[in-house]
Amino acid sequence: MQNKMKRNRWLIASLFIMGLIFSFSADHAAASDAKSSFIVDGLYPWFQGFCSIDQFTFLIRKTAHFSIYAALGVSVYQMFAADAHTRSHALLWCVLLCFLYACSDEAHQLFSKGRSGQFSDVLLDTCGSVCGAFFIRWVRQACTRKR
Repeated sequence: MQNKMKRNRWLIASLFIMGLIFSFSADHAAASDAKSSFIVDGLYPWFQGFCSIDQFTFLIRKTAHFSIYAALGVSVYQMFAADAHTRSHALLWCVLLCFLYACSDEAHQLFSKGRSGQFSDVLLDTCGSVCGAFFIRWVRQACTRKR
């Protein structure tokens, strides 16, 4: 029963993150640029000697992709790992689900004004989810060893 509650909590967290990703993908190009510009304008003065504003903007946008999918990877992995019968396959199911969601996310962007879907973003998103899943798996193993 406790595993079912854990799974449901992580399912809700996963759906929440997926909803965030969906809402970001629904933004038209100008709204998406405005969100990125807010971060870039605040941080770029610290990094302007290292790269151009365009390079920094690109880095911020790709870091956002990677980070939100890393969070999705953590929550999806935890959701699958909550069940004893799927624990051995939790990483595989996590990567598969996150990859498919990344594909659907990029397809969704094709319908947002001024946006494009890119397979390179699917790969970046999937890498983020894999890193998130491996990170939480490592944390779980470290906590288990300490007990």
